[in-house]
Amino acid sequence: MALTLDNTNDRALVLNISLSALVAIDLTTGNRTIVSDDNIVTGKALPFPVAIALDSTKKCALVVDNDLDALVAIDLDTGNRTR
Repeated sequence: MALTLDNTNDRALVLNISLSALVAIDLTTGNRTIVSDDNIVTGKALPFPVAIALDSTKKCALVVDNDLDALVAIDLDTGNRTR
């Protein structure tokens, strides 16, 4: 599991390896929302995501996936993934 803080939106962005998902956790309520998973996005699956960083200017999460040997950008509005 890896996480980063999205202070602008008062949430943590967490990589859930078992779900192959990016999950947002509201820091006030604890409510969880799936931002991106294999069911709701376009782009490659994330078989083994290991690190995450936030690019708040571009409104995306940058995820390193060891199995893909790639850096994947996840659009925080749509959940779509691009390499």
